[in-house]
Amino acid sequence: MLSLRTLKEQRVCIVGAARSGLAAARALAGLGAEPFLTDTAPDPSAELLASGFAYETGSHTRRALRNARLVVVSPGVPWHAPFLEVARRRGLPVIGEVELASRLTSAPILAITGSNGKSTTTALVTHLLRVAGRDAVACGNFGVPLCDLAPSAPPTQILVAELSSFQLEGAHSFHPRVAAILNLSPDHLDRHGGFAGYVAAKTRVFANSGLGDWVVLSRDDQHTRALAGLVPPGVKIQFFGESILPPADLRNWRIPGPHNRANALAALAIVRAFDATISSSELERGLASFTPLPHRQEEVARIDGVVYVNDSKATNVDSACMALRSYNGDLIWIAGGKDKGSDLRPLVDAARGRVRVALLIGEAAERFGAALKGEVPCETVHTLSRAIARAQSLARPGDTVLLSPACASYDQFADFEARGEAMRNLLKAGEEIG
Repeated sequence: MLSLRTLKEQRVCIVGAARSGLAAARALAGLGAEPFLTDTAPDPSAELLASGFAYETGSHTRRALRNARLVVVSPGVPWHAPFLEVARRRGLPVIGEVELASRLTSAPILAITGSNGKSTTTALVTHLLRVAGRDAVACGNFGVPLCDLAPSAPPTQILVAELSSFQLEGAHSFHPRVAAILNLSPDHLDRHGGFAGYVAAKTRVFANSGLGDWVVLSRDDQHTRALAGLVPPGVKIQFFGESILPPADLRNWRIPGPHNRANALAALAIVRAFDATISSSELERGLASFTPLPHRQEEVARIDGVVYVNDSKATNVDSACMALRSYNGDLIWIAGGKDKGSDLRPLVDAARGRVRVALLIGEAAERFGAALKGEVPCETVHTLSRAIARAQSLARPGDTVLLSPACASYDQFADFEARGEAMRNLLKAGEEIG
């Protein structure tokens, strides 16, 4: 394994100049290395320009590998991209940003992954630890990039890291104190070559776990329950689920939906695995004082007796199904976006009897319409602004208008946050006009 101490005044190629890539560059510059960023975007971002680092944009060229001692990959870059294969053929070590961060810190890392609920669980674990007087910070795919925290984190600080399958692809020696997989459902199948490849990426979170480490898994999810047999010998396993008595009373947990209850059970299991001295009363205070995250079944407006809910974070079928099942009926559902190619039959089952009309947007609108035909009334409206306008014309007092797309946002928005903010702004504009 390449020692990072040998990188002083040495060139490191960083593939991808988004948040994680720039964080990796800053961490490496702190070691005295000379980062060079390569990105396929046609023009440099304002943050890249302001960074002062050497870079290229438009494509990944072999110039970026010239004299490089190490290649660090941002999560947005496929792990088997042709450029990375060139680097490997040259004998260069290729690692991910999370792997780099883990080599730069002695602070304990609690790593949280899964198909759904990662951000809520990460935020809740951080909150529970803070209420109990621990120094905890959320990072990774949620919050600050891990590389921005790891080099300066004291050993007493707890890094609670939400990690995606993309981030875990490049983890070779990554060794979190607690590794949690909340649930598994088909997602990012195009990137990973199918469900088996997706699961393989997720299980890298505990591949290097050893004595004294914990793996936390859902007993209620058949896929995660089956992973217990893959956990390395000597690693302690903590299951969570409805059949397992939690270490705290959940009566003060106020966030609706069975999936959010599962998030709370997972967070309690993670915190107790890490520090068994935290009392039940401290955990219950944390549960009672936790505030839900934006874009996750977030009520953004009440207009003329109609509730508008922003669940833009529901970027896959499973998470949208969970949102739909949180309501009894009278739903106007806004769905669609960049299609991930997932099986839509579970969505049809969840929407049947609950959705009065589905308003379909984005690239996935045609396929969603074909799946829902004859089961749920639907209209193709193409854009979110048209969907909001149409929903307002259809809604009656007592209805709920739910944006829960079951798709990525990249066909029309930069990310799910931008999509959710667009919903909020459209409703605000409508209120002002009204």
